[in-house]
Amino acid sequence: AQSLDLELLIDDGLREFSIGDWEGRTYRELMETERLWERWAEDPTFAPPNGESPLTFGRRAVEALKKLAEAHACQSIVAVTHGGVISCALDAWLGNQSGEWIRWDPPNCAVSALEWNGERWHGKMVNDISHLPPDAVAAEKPAYQQSWQ
Repeated sequence: AQSLDLELLIDDGLREFSIGDWEGRTYRELMETERLWERWAEDPTFAPPNGESPLTFGRRAVEALKKLAEAHACQSIVAVTHGGVISCALDAWLGNQSGEWIRWDPPNCAVSALEWNGERWHGKMVNDISHLPPDAVAAEKPAYQQSWQ
């Protein structure tokens, strides 16, 4: 933003998913000891202690994106954020806010372009990685993501 002389805004609504007291633990550990992904697949309202459920997180993220789009109507904005927030936006674009946003898997550094018309999202570009060298994207998904297939 600074090199383009643009205003940088930080919105807490776009922060990544909170797993509360489980922060700092590895996904592998959470899969093995807490059955985290299985629990979310069974119940998207399940929240770790002092954390968010997928359903709550999805609603927070989409609401923050909607407010941002409405505050800058008829303007182009760039939201640089985490994969979870991007997954929520893609899920909302498809009309689903059931907490199943976690099934989306945006690669790191992927670009998605969505347009808000005041009522619904329209997808212009989704998970584009054409700007990345071929070896920059992992060929295989981590085990925790494979369990969603």
